[in-house]
Amino acid sequence: MQGKRVVIGTDLSENAQPAARYALKLGRLLGLEVHVLHVLDVSLKSWKSAFEEVSGAQLRDKLDARIGAWFKEATGESPDGVMLEVGSPMRSTCEMCQKGDVAVLVIGMSGRGAWNKFIFGSTAMELAHTPPCPLVIVHPERDRVEAGMEVALGTDFSERSDRAMEVSVPLIKKFKSPLHLVHAHALSATTVILDTELPEALQSTAIVDWAEEAMDAFIKRHDALLEGVECDAHLLAQSPVAGLREFVESANIDLVVIGHYPADAGRLDRLASVMVKWVQNMNCTTLIVPAPGAVAAH
Repeated sequence: MQGKRVVIGTDLSENAQPAARYALKLGRLLGLEVHVLHVLDVSLKSWKSAFEEVSGAQLRDKLDARIGAWFKEATGESPDGVMLEVGSPMRSTCEMCQKGDVAVLVIGMSGRGAWNKFIFGSTAMELAHTPPCPLVIVHPERDRVEAGMEVALGTDFSERSDRAMEVSVPLIKKFKSPLHLVHAHALSATTVILDTELPEALQSTAIVDWAEEAMDAFIKRHDALLEGVECDAHLLAQSPVAGLREFVESANIDLVVIGHYPADAGRLDRLASVMVKWVQNMNCTTLIVPAPGAVAAH
């Protein structure tokens, strides 16, 4: 993982405080600085320009102090740095992350009362659609981050899963954690096709055989990277999101890692992707790793 900072993006609400604590612990485990980013949500360019012209150092200092005080209230410690931006939260966050020194961006999941907003348009969901760097979305009820924590990587054996492996294994080595590789291969519950109606090559036993071979090949091509890591594999005869949710509960998983959809995926592919469905239904803190060559839209 490249970069020297963990950045917590926050609206300074109480709901974001678990993410602040997570970011601090993550930064300490990785030996990285922890910075707080708050964006004044201003969409009118004229207002933004006027604010930047009239806001002097004194006002900036006051706002920086408020951001630092929020972090200290949440964590008991002061951040290593504070960043105040003015403009679109999505654009400002992406521009900051793409400067190249951000190892991971941490954000909080919206509170229960704001769940629909989280799914249908919040900055958090926009970032999940197009993460500018490795993105951690903290689940407030499953936010453990410490040595020995349980980590699962959801894989479809694609290039995006390769990238997720490349980014997450160095973290896992830092955590001294085991890695659980998980793949679910059942047909969606909404399909009208029965297993027995599929061509023989796609029927259940063939799918299982394919998944076993694909998992073996996936592990083999990452042999060097996985050296020294306690790793096991799980093939689930369930739909991906349901299977991963059940595995999180049964194995007491602390962190799920998933690869982002490819950079050239269309809008409909994104909305239908397992990644988006997982974010909407996740029961665990999640690390989303951008696809190779992906550039965040903002």
